[in-house]
Amino acid sequence: MKAVRFHEYGGIEVLRYEDVDRPRPGPGEVLVQVAGTAFNPVDIGFRVGALHQIYPVTFPQTIGLDLAGTVVEQGEGVETPAVGDTVIGFMP
Repeated sequence: MKAVRFHEYGGIEVLRYEDVDRPRPGPGEVLVQVAGTAFNPVDIGFRVGALHQIYPVTFPQTIGLDLAGTVVEQGEGVETPAVGDTVIGFMP
């Protein structure tokens, strides 16, 4: 799959469009096939490091907090949302 990520703090020049491994949902998690995401100004704060004392990131970091899509896999213990459900979310 593809993702826009950054491996260090900085301007837009640090953004990379990369191939990444497909994540696996852990216990209590679901995997969502993202249909859409939004640019949120807080994404800039993460990328430039302005929020590192409040919200430290681990590099590489995938940008994008808001999403909408379809649940494609459930982790252990998840009953809802079910596979096939459409969802919206805010990634912590």
